[in-house]
Formats: sequence, C-alpha cells, structure tokens
Amino acid sequence: MDGHVDTADGWTPRTIDLRTPNVARMYDYYLGGKDNYQADRDAAAEILRIAPFTPRLAHANRAFLRRATRCLVEAGVRQFLDIGTGLPTRNNVHEVAHALAPGARVVYVDNDPVVAAHGRALISGVGGALVLEHDLRDPRAILDDPAIRQALDFDRPVGLMLLSVLHCLTDEEGPHEAVATLLDALAPGSHVVVSHITGDDDLTASSTAVYDAASTGMTHRGRDQLLRFFDGCTLLDPGLVYLDEWRPDADTAPIGPGGEYYLCGVARKDAAPRGTGRTDGRERPVTTEETEDTARAGLSEIVLPSGQRMRTSNRHADVRQMLTDARFSRDLRRGTGARMVRGDDINDDRDSLLNMDPPRHTRLRRIVAGAFAPRQVAAWRPRVTEITRRLAAEMAGHGAPADLVQVFVFPLPVRVICELLGVPEADRDRFRDWAEATLSMSNAVADERARASREFRDYVRALIAERRRTPGEALLDELIAAHDGDDVLTEAELVSLVINLITAGHETTANLIATAVHTLVTGGLYGRLAADAAASGDYTAPDPLVEETLRHATPAQYGMPRVALEDVDLPSGRVERGETVLPLLAQANRDPEAFPAPAEFDPARDGAAHLTFGHGAHFCLGAGLARLEVQTALTVLLTEFPRLELAVPPEEIPWREATFVTGPRRLPVRW
Repeated sequence: MDGHVDTADGWTPRTIDLRTPNVARMYDYYLGGKDNYQADRDAAAEILRIAPFTPRLAHANRAFLRRATRCLVEAGVRQFLDIGTGLPTRNNVHEVAHALAPGARVVYVDNDPVVAAHGRALISGVGGALVLEHDLRDPRAILDDPAIRQALDFDRPVGLMLLSVLHCLTDEEGPHEAVATLLDALAPGSHVVVSHITGDDDLTASSTAVYDAASTGMTHRGRDQLLRFFDGCTLLDPGLVYLDEWRPDADTAPIGPGGEYYLCGVARKDAAPRGTGRTDGRERPVTTEETEDTARAGLSEIVLPSGQRMRTSNRHADVRQMLTDARFSRDLRRGTGARMVRGDDINDDRDSLLNMDPPRHTRLRRIVAGAFAPRQVAAWRPRVTEITRRLAAEMAGHGAPADLVQVFVFPLPVRVICELLGVPEADRDRFRDWAEATLSMSNAVADERARASREFRDYVRALIAERRRTPGEALLDELIAAHDGDDVLTEAELVSLVINLITAGHETTANLIATAVHTLVTGGLYGRLAADAAASGDYTAPDPLVEETLRHATPAQYGMPRVALEDVDLPSGRVERGETVLPLLAQANRDPEAFPAPAEFDPARDGAAHLTFGHGAHFCLGAGLARLEVQTALTVLLTEFPRLELAVPPEEIPWREATFVTGPRRLPVRW
C-alpha cells in the first residue's frame, strides 16, 4: 500500500508494508477496528497470553479519549492536534469531534510510518482531518509544518491530545520539554489531554512485558513526573487520576478493570500571563511577550494577531491620560501602520465615531448626544424593567438548569436596543452573528469578518431607507432627523453609528452581565446580596454594586489603539511620535496602584473611577443605557432567583476568545 512522505519537492509516494505488526494496530484489533491483518491477530494473541487485561486497558484508554474530546468540544475547542494516539480505531478524535461540532478540524501526527500511512487511507475523503508523520522529539518541526499551519489556527484554542505516546520517550529524550514547546505555541484556552503508563503501582511489570514482547520501549512515570506535563495549566476536575476515575460525564458506563494501569488528566492552558493579576480565568486578547518587569512598568510591547508589534499601556494612570490627551489620535493612518489583524477590522471604518478625531468627532458627537442624555435614559427605565421581568418569567418557565447566556443575558440587551432603535427583534440572531464576526481578532475569520461587515452595512442601509419612507418615534427616527443647526449626519455616518449602537448595545452589555453573575456566584457574594434584596421591601441594585461590576467584569479587554502625534510622556515612560499604543482597559481596571486588592470584588470600594466606558472625548455614548441594563438585570436576578448557582464546575465554563469583547459563552445555572 502506498504511503506518502513530505519532501522539499512536495508529496511523493512511498511503499509501506501494512502487514507489519504494530502496537497501535494491535490495539485496534482489540477494539474491533476497521481493518486488521493476520500479523495483527497473531501478535495480539501473544500479548493476550502475557497480559489478559490488555483489551480492557485499550477500551479504558479509548473511552477516556472519547470523554476528553467531548469535554473539549463543550469548552469551545474546535481544532485538535493529536500526537501519537493512533488513528485506525473506531470513535477517534475526528469522529467524536465532528459528531458534536461538524466544522471541527483534526490533525493526527504519528512517528510510525505504518500508522501514518494506514491513517491516510482510512480518512481519505474525510473533511477536516489530516494525517502527518513527525517525531514528537522535534516539536518545532510539528509546529512549523506548513500543512499543520494551514489546517490549524494557533491564534485560537487547540486541543493537544497526548494519549499513550509520552511513554514512548525516555527521560533523556526530553518529553517534558517537548510538551512545553507545544503548549507555549498554543493560544490561551487551549487544552492538553494526557494518559500515561504509571509507575505508581506494582501492576506495571505486566504492562512492561506486553511492550517488551512487541519490541517497543516504554517508560513508566509516577504522578509527580506526570504533573510536570501540565505545568502552566489548570487541571480540570477530577485532576490527575486513573482512567476509570476521569468521568465528568455521568452517562458513561464504568470502564471496568484495567484502567488502573494509566494515570490521565485534562488541563486548560492558563490564560493570564505572569504579572497581570488575573484570577478569574478570562483570557487576554493578544499574544504577549511581556516579562514581569515590563508588565509592572505599564508600557510594553505585544505581538498582535496580525504578526505585527504594538506598544501597550496597562496602568490606570497611563490609560487615563492616553484617552484624554489630544496628542493621541484615533486615525491609525498617522502612525506606523501596525494592524491588529490581517484584513479589515473595525479600525478601518473612517465614518465611525469610534475612529474620528476632532473637529469631525466633535461635530458628530454634538448631533447625537441629546438622544442619550440622562433624562432620556431615565425615561427608558420602565420599559427596560418590563423587558427584564418578562425574560425572568420566561426563564423560570423554562426551568432549571438553563444557560443564562441563552435565555436571559443576551436576549435582554438585544430586546432593549431593538425596541429603542426600532429594528425588528426577529433579526437578533443575525445581529449577534454579524457582531461576533466583526469584533473577532482571529486571522482565521478575516473573510468572514469582511462578509459580515458588508451584510450588516447593507441591512442597516435598507432599514434606514425604510424608516425614511415610513418614519416612527423610535431612536432610529431621532437619529435620522438629528441635526445641530445645519449639521446633519451623512448617510455613511448614520449607518456606522447604528451598527455601533446595535453591536455595543448587546455584545458588551450581555458579556458584562454574564461575567458579573459568574463572579458573584463563584465568589460567594450572590447569596449575601440576594439576602439583602429579600430583606428590602423595594430592592434596587445599588449604584456602587453596579460600578464595581463594571470595573471587575470589564467586557472590552482593550480600547481602540491610539497613535502619538508627537512625543508624549506618560507616567510609565515616553511614547515616541508615530508609535501606536493599545490601552488595556481590563488591566487598567485591575491596577493595584488605583484599586487596592484589585482581583477582589468589593461593592463597597471607593477611590479611582474605572475606565470600562473609556474616558474623555470618546467616552461611551451608551454608558447610561448600559448602566441601566446592568442595574436592572442584577435587581431582577437577585430578587427572582435568590438561590441561583452554577450547574457545572466553574472550570467548565467556556469563555469567548480572540475578540474585542470577552465573557462566558455559556453559563449553565440552576436555582
């Protein structure tokens, strides 16, 4: 049978005798695989004579693979790098992943040419799956392989599957260093899955005999050695355990005897680089190359998803000055040309209020400011409260458990902004898809981002045209008619403004509320606040609670980048003329110099003002509405669902990544 080898000249055929006995295909035989040869059956019979438990062990390891793959898909992982697991068996990674997430991508890597060639034959014609031959002892070659780079986006989370492979490497061959190299290249939110022959019990002698008979060297490692493979990661419950014990899904039947030969675990790559002070498990949006010293200094350099570099500011004092200093411009064309991502993004819309400098910014802001004046926001309160209470009633009728994001958090700001603007709520799913795509910071979706932007813009143009023909009394009608003297919004300015209002009106607020509830529940504050609400005759979430929610649960991880028009001295140092600086809002809101014990959620906190809505001329136009929605949501949840709690362990909550705005993708709760 023909296999293939990747050479400098391309793919060339290589003949491989698949009748050669191979340990992976012997396991395939035990598992009732898709293709077996007499040599496999003969070798399997000999192994069974030495160690009758081997089929149970194979089933145990494969059951762990299935459970782990499901767990990663549930956590939002949609791409997998499987090294050495062996492909021929049924229910392998791509089969499990594709069943749950049809668009998932899986790359299998094996150093055995028989397995690689057999695997290519088996997945011929299977979309989203690829088999390559590499040696784990050279992880850089794996990471630099053009085929792997094309198949997987390393800016997004990857599931690194290392089942029954690490024990093929001796300690001298550097297995821990190889895994560390692989993990360093993966994005925050990636997971690593490991199973390994353990040296913790006396049964390993029989296992050694099995592999000696197969002429395959095996290294058995104890618990402490295995834990090193997870350095820098957080082990998921139940931690490093025997195969039989790793079962987050209760619907799986017991594996049976044999699982005690292997220790296994699943871990999530920690999101926060050292020095950031993050304790809530949320990821930063960009790949950093900061040291602890540069992070503390407040000004550092990052590598953007585009591959270019940009200065950042993470101290409260620096960010506050940047946002108010007229020497910083939002017109990125006036700087070095550093881009956040490849392809167009929201920084490229020249008609967006977000991207303007005075005097044009001043003109547009003056025209529309009245629509968001405090008295106008106050007039919206009864309707926002009614919408929130109706959603709470629908949630109660749905019954527990429920995904709070799906049934309450996202519908709330969407219904509010749709009703206020006068746009059809029936289009809310389209808004959400468009907004997620346009806010994405992943290079993998550059085409999707451009398509979503075009579709969103065309939709809003048609909506405005319809309202011009048949005007009403909604906010959109006010914006169409808005003027300041002879000044009016151009069509392009109006379209961009409406898009920004719809996007910010549900993306940021929804993620803010979801993160706030997650923080209150996991931090033990929710119950105490609910008790306060119950003791009050007419409870309203107090303003300090809302402001601490805004600080602690900052949804926009960073603000819009600024270009220095001249040399500017910030408290942390000088920014040179032409340099582009990215203000890290979430980190500025966790600056210990401005907020003592910044990781703690303290509703009684006073002192510096948070920067969640920005500062200065570009202060968020819809800040008043966002505050109203957060306050109303917390009020209703605390009064209507006083026993609300997570329905899954906190570490199983998937978070949004590679985007301007972060928050839980799902938040299963019960009450």
